[in-house]
Amino acid sequence: MSRGAGAKRAEIWTTLLETAIHAPSPHNVQPWRVRVNSDREADLFIDKERTLPKEDVTGSFIILTMGMFIEALGLLAAHRGMRLEHSLHHDPSRYTPEAIAATRETMLPFARLRLSPDGAAPPAYPGDLFLRRQTRSRRTPPMPWPGSRTSGTRDTRRSQTLRASRESWRGTPRRCSTISTRPTITTRSSPGSASPTARRAGTRTASTIAA
Repeated sequence: MSRGAGAKRAEIWTTLLETAIHAPSPHNVQPWRVRVNSDREADLFIDKERTLPKEDVTGSFIILTMGMFIEALGLLAAHRGMRLEHSLHHDPSRYTPEAIAATRETMLPFARLRLSPDGAAPPAYPGDLFLRRQTRSRRTPPMPWPGSRTSGTRDTRRSQTLRASRESWRGTPRRCSTISTRPTITTRSSPGSASPTARRAGTRTASTIAA
């Protein structure tokens, strides 16, 4: 297959991924990797090295992360007159920290993605909201809860600080868009080739992986 043909079939996926990479993920791990099979089909993988084995003790973080990414792709596809369907490659229990650690694979197959024409009205959720998503990373200084009594005990101070921190969810947020948002796109050259690999990067990426 020529390089031009491969680029053309990846065009719709490239368009979707350029925005979907702004989907939230716990600790900003961004474990999504996509292998484009055709203009209507792709495979979604988990990058094993971008999981959270110590924090995600049940595997719920990684399932939540992948679900949010698929949902983002689905919303963006709907805005372009397409329907995104997916089928999981394995039961979610396959992605617990123990199961992930036991496999030698670096890229873990998660779901098959399929696009099809859809004449339904676009969703009410604007796609560009992903680009305007914000996060707040500024540390909140300890402060007493307004109107509360201070007993001077450690537990009371901790409770006051926690409640004040929740209440002070205001201020100047830092835009996630300060992170690089240029995805790296490669396509599947031929069926039955070598195992998938992906370039690891510290910047925001939804790089597709070559089979």
